[in-house]
Parts: sequence; C-alpha cells; structure tokens
Amino acid sequence: MKPRLIVVMPDALVALDLTQTLEACVPDADVRTFDSLDAARLASTGLARAPLIVVQLPAGRDDALKVWDEAARLGDHLILLSDGGQSMLGTDRRIVVLARPFTQEMITQAVLSFCAARC
Repeated sequence: MKPRLIVVMPDALVALDLTQTLEACVPDADVRTFDSLDAARLASTGLARAPLIVVQLPAGRDDALKVWDEAARLGDHLILLSDGGQSMLGTDRRIVVLARPFTQEMITQAVLSFCAARC
C-alpha cells in the first residue's frame, strides 16, 4: 500500500513545492494537499494515520499549540513549518519544527529521516 502523506498549507505555491519534494523523496507516496487542518481531518476520517504530515503553524502561540496537537492526532511524524523562532527537533523525535526560511534540503532531510523508519 502506498504511504499517504499529507501537506497542510494555505499558500498554494508553497504547497505545490512541498508536494513535489515529498514525491521526490518517497516516489510511491500518495501525497494529499489541503489548505486547512480541518479539511485534512475531514478527508482522513476513517483512514489510518498518515506516516507523515507537513503543516504550517499559525503565528499565535495558542493557535500553534492547537494545530500541533491536532496534527499529532492525524499523523505519526510531523514537520511543522513556523514563521518565527528557530528550527528544532520535537521532544519525542517524531516532530521537527522548521523555521522560515526553510529550504528544500531541510525538508528533504526531515522527510528522509522519518521515512527511513516508516514510509
């Protein structure tokens, strides 16, 4: 079965770039793109958890924590894209936070490290 990878990004151009990066890293993946976490959750109802979700964090701390929590319910590994702060690994190693300006190489490294174990 193809791994189902999810991109949640309101910016269509960035979403396209992320999708192409994921497809290059995991050629047999079924990459699905959504403009909101609500749309991703609705489309994922009744499906197994995705091995990887890439999601844009909102600017506010409370909103970011809600998105972080919701994304963690949908996927096994998370790449969280942040407009501020610094890049870091999450406390449980299933989560990577990448701060802008993130590069395609940074995304690729995070994807490959997660997919070596699961995708």
